[in-house]
Amino acid sequence: MPEIREIQIRSLDIPPVPDWLMQYPQAIPPVVPVTQNIGTPIVDMPGCVEAHPDGGPQLAQDDPRGARTYCDGSVPSFNPINFEPNQTLPTQKPKVDTRQPDTPPVPELPIPKTPPAATAKVDCPTPSQQAKEPVGTMIQGFRKKVSGYQLVGNECIQLTE
Repeated sequence: MPEIREIQIRSLDIPPVPDWLMQYPQAIPPVVPVTQNIGTPIVDMPGCVEAHPDGGPQLAQDDPRGARTYCDGSVPSFNPINFEPNQTLPTQKPKVDTRQPDTPPVPELPIPKTPPAATAKVDCPTPSQQAKEPVGTMIQGFRKKVSGYQLVGNECIQLTE
């Protein structure tokens, strides 16, 4: 018959739990922060606060150039533009200097008459054209006949039949 051995249970090692794991962190501080420094507001809330360094809540609205914005840095802040479409701002016409500068009058001078432009006399036909292809000469393989010459502008053009 098989033999049954004696059952043994070994010792268990349970590590000690540190004390800092026994306390849960709190999301809300237990005590409201109090400050003795009255010149700068300390605000423990998300977002931004506009305040004047000299103090007073109305002073930030009365002196907007001296007002400062204090933020905690956890939440972004945005002030939109105050747009009122029905409100119109009066605008003045620009002041433009319309005075004429003091200049002496320019004397009227007579315009000189120019002589007519000299035109060169152009012979048509030119002596070279008359010698090379006189009127009545057959050209281009006896297909065309020189019928004359015509002056167009300053150029003498050969006319053919």
